[in-house]
Amino acid sequence: MATDTAATAGADATEALIRELQNPGDAAARWCAAFLIYKIGAASRNDVRAAVADAMRTEPVVENVRTLAALAAGVDPLSVYEGNTVILASVQSGQEVMATITAELARQGVHNGAIVSLIGAVGTASISTMAADDYTKDIVTDYAQPIELSGTGEVKDGVVHLHIVLGLEGDQTRSGHLHSATVDHFFVNAYVLPL
Repeated sequence: MATDTAATAGADATEALIRELQNPGDAAARWCAAFLIYKIGAASRNDVRAAVADAMRTEPVVENVRTLAALAAGVDPLSVYEGNTVILASVQSGQEVMATITAELARQGVHNGAIVSLIGAVGTASISTMAADDYTKDIVTDYAQPIELSGTGEVKDGVVHLHIVLGLEGDQTRSGHLHSATVDHFFVNAYVLPL
């Protein structure tokens, strides 16, 4: 029974990733779906191969086309970055996102880089936007509930800077500069290309 459940969960996850390859509104989610398909070993499935071929015909983002081509060839998508390695900074339950990513990048010697994708879910988040009448004034808002999180950013002189989108209950979204977020029951993965 447990094996059947695991197989069903794996099949469901692969089906969700296949659907995400065609997500018209989120290029980072499409890249992550292709990467995760490779990581779970599903790239050789016929339905995955067909979905990857379809996605390659319509994908407008060059980096995603590169990742899809690597997936179609059975090659690790992270290996196609011309000598650069994408670093995964993973934030687990109970950890604060900004502090954990900063510490992991410092541990790996990354002082400058592009955070090409950030994806996961948190239990709390604090974000800011600029005041309409004064760009130097930050308006900080705190959220405490299960929250989907995605974004991009940079690392400059060791300082992590993230712009994120939060998905809240009731199909609501908020976006802004991330000050802090704590993972509750889920995870957050940051994919970083060192410069």
